[in-house]
Amino acid sequence: MLMLTLSFDAETKAIPELSHEDITKLKKTLSQSNPFTRQRTGLKHVTIDEKMANQSAQLFLSNYANIPLNIKLHEGHARISISPNIPKLPINLFANIAFNLSPNNNQITLSDAHIGHLPLPAFIFNLAYPLLKTRLTEQHPDYYRLLSSIERVTFSKQKVSINYRWDRRFSKQAQQFGKNFLLSKEEQKRIAIYYEQLSKIPRSYLRTPTSIHKIIQPLFLFAQQRIALGKNSTEENKAVLLTLGVFASGVRVNHLIKGENNKHLRHLYYGRLTLSGRSDLMRHFLISAALTASTSKALTNTIGLSKEMDDADGGSGFSFADLLADRAGVAFAKMAIDTDTATVFQDRITDNKSSATDFMPSHKDLPESISALEFKRNYIDTNNQKYLFVEKEIAERISSLPLHSPL
Repeated sequence: MLMLTLSFDAETKAIPELSHEDITKLKKTLSQSNPFTRQRTGLKHVTIDEKMANQSAQLFLSNYANIPLNIKLHEGHARISISPNIPKLPINLFANIAFNLSPNNNQITLSDAHIGHLPLPAFIFNLAYPLLKTRLTEQHPDYYRLLSSIERVTFSKQKVSINYRWDRRFSKQAQQFGKNFLLSKEEQKRIAIYYEQLSKIPRSYLRTPTSIHKIIQPLFLFAQQRIALGKNSTEENKAVLLTLGVFASGVRVNHLIKGENNKHLRHLYYGRLTLSGRSDLMRHFLISAALTASTSKALTNTIGLSKEMDDADGGSGFSFADLLADRAGVAFAKMAIDTDTATVFQDRITDNKSSATDFMPSHKDLPESISALEFKRNYIDTNNQKYLFVEKEIAERISSLPLHSPL
């Protein structure tokens, strides 16, 4: 059985990182089918291609496990394959699982399932479906109610089409699912606690230019107090980063979470808070740090690069200084949430002698305000040697920071 089901190689390979074009296309599709905008009640329709289906599914799955997944869309069915690694073994072994999903009377049925070379009877999964449905309803009621609004799923060659009924109830369900998907209930509770601490910052910080270090340090000092009472250092550091990311993004926090006892949290404006004397670098740094705490370094770097490419296409222009703040935010968060460095990180960031220059390098001499035409003329693309030279300079500036010096 083991020889039939397990393999030394993963047949399903991880999808490549999202490119700028991928993100732009995904944003466009989502904006056209946004369930939070004002729409008339009725049947809505969205179609996504195979590549986007794979990217969306992989990003969703990455919130729970790092398992490569592949979706092949055919006429009338989809072929799903995954290759989870078998844990707690001295060697790498993979269970290469594959199965077909087909629509049948507004339900999805499973067929042609295999684990490695071993075929599995579909009736096993079909018998288990009612139990799975009950478990899903109990543990994720918002997720299940959202799925119940989907009326039809159609598979065709390299495309999947979804018909769903939009109404106020669907919008609320989608919004609640989004909250719980982005932030677990425990994360929401911790962020509410730190956001209340953040609301105690002096008003003067919102009226005169003030370094972000003035609010970062007190929040991590508060985290140390909670850790002394038995809280997990990594989880507390993560909560601080997520709180600061929500704050810097300008999103109203009560749209994401509520405080203890369901009380509304007061919306805070970041005012005149800066990093290296600039508010835009502060936002880049904190949002990248928050994204790193909640997802992965690769996704955060891609989002930061995509934002700069959008600026080059018609905004303020591509900025290597902004990219420096993105990368510094990633490095900052990575050290904060790593179990091996979380405690040392807190000691360094809360030291009375610490300052913003400990975690944010100088952006002096880095090119900024580069239009799309100038970028193509001078750097061609992000794989060009001239571009990679600047990326290397950015990496060296970050690695030489006092915060990231050897333990």
